[in-house]
Amino acid sequence: MIAYSYDNNGHYIGEYTCQRDPIKSKKKGENYYLLPADATFEKPPEYDLETEIPVWNGETWTVEMLPDEPEPEPEPELSLSVEDITLDMLADHEERLCMLELTTL
Repeated sequence: MIAYSYDNNGHYIGEYTCQRDPIKSKKKGENYYLLPADATFEKPPEYDLETEIPVWNGETWTVEMLPDEPEPEPEPELSLSVEDITLDMLADHEERLCMLELTTL
């Protein structure tokens, strides 16, 4: 028996093979299956993987359009040149030397 899983928002996740309930099956004389949490035995409708997603509303499946993915923000351009970085490193080094001189006085 197949169950169809969904997330906290009801969005379809995938199929799950259910385990047989041995106690209830033996008691009733026919196969019964355990239904996992956040799943249903009702199969979702056909949908377009690229643009749609099935959503479980607690009673039935509906198909919703996937939201458009936002455009990635462009990477900020670094305006520092190699010379700028070298000068910053030299300034940091000089500052440390000055601090060292002050502490040894």
